[in-house]
Amino acid sequence: MSTVELKGVGKRYDADHWALRGIDLQLQRGEFLALLGPSGCGKTTLLRLLAGFETPSEGEILFDGERVASPSLGLPPERRDVGVVFQSYALWPHMTVAENVGYPLKASGRKYSAGEARDIVAEALERMGLLQFSDRYPEALSGGQRQRVALARCLVQRPALALLDEPLASLDVHLRHEMMEMIQEFHQALGGTLVYVTHDQSEAMALADRIAVFSRGSLLQVDAPHTLYREPRGEAVARFLGRGRVVDVELTMPDGSSSPVARCAGGEFPVRIEPGAAPGPARALVRPDDVRLDPQGIKARVLRGRYLGGRHEIEFELLGAPGAKLLCEHVEDLGPGSLVGLSISDAWIVGAQASG
Repeated sequence: MSTVELKGVGKRYDADHWALRGIDLQLQRGEFLALLGPSGCGKTTLLRLLAGFETPSEGEILFDGERVASPSLGLPPERRDVGVVFQSYALWPHMTVAENVGYPLKASGRKYSAGEARDIVAEALERMGLLQFSDRYPEALSGGQRQRVALARCLVQRPALALLDEPLASLDVHLRHEMMEMIQEFHQALGGTLVYVTHDQSEAMALADRIAVFSRGSLLQVDAPHTLYREPRGEAVARFLGRGRVVDVELTMPDGSSSPVARCAGGEFPVRIEPGAAPGPARALVRPDDVRLDPQGIKARVLRGRYLGGRHEIEFELLGAPGAKLLCEHVEDLGPGSLVGLSISDAWIVGAQASG
């Protein structure tokens, strides 16, 4: 399959609850798409619709232009060329690692010689760093090793579409970083399209070509990680992604300059805007990495500090703008109540008057 397309897809479990509504989304072959959002936002429901475990209540899903799902049609999972890696690993406890990985070859209905099957399994195990564990049983493996077995099992299928449902959620922080590299290796070896469900922003940012942000069953924005971080569409995405703060500003367009400026708390700073934004009241997203201490800058009071290891995250409230708070990272802690000046090198306008 070269493309996956969802047109107006929705899923309703009862008259009052839509798990998903109005989802329009297109994936290109080989793309790594992360579905990101808090628990209950609909991302796992979407994964189940793609896999064929659920049927949409409205809309349609197309693989390579061919409809595979609609309210009146549900192509079964085994006919979709889809592989699924579950958070719970879903390994057979009575089978060895090699037997677990090789099981899809037996279930596929295709005839493999013993040598062919052994070579395919060995290649997948080697890719996932598991060759030395081939004769062990799942109970003798760590959580990270079990997840790699699940990935290797999906790899032998060579599905056109791989679906990963929060595969790192049950692992500790150290193992997650190690497994993120393994996920990248898995995608490269797979050569197909990958959809990855997660509620962890750092995973999505580090792994995906694009990220689809969900909230309460709606798709808010789909973009490359850098675009989502620097230019979120709307305040909901701005607040959800990263650690920025959104403050009220007055957007101005200085005479003789094409660069817009935001005025706030007696100071001003450069901003970026969407086409069509007009001067007037607006909301600006300011990221911590764009805020610096500056004695000549906007006056602020320190509210709190938090040690992050090698640096401190400081929260400030701007004087003259009650409720306007910013974050900044600094090598030293600053006592609560201290008065400082802040300069802002960049910000993004997430809400402004429309021109015309």
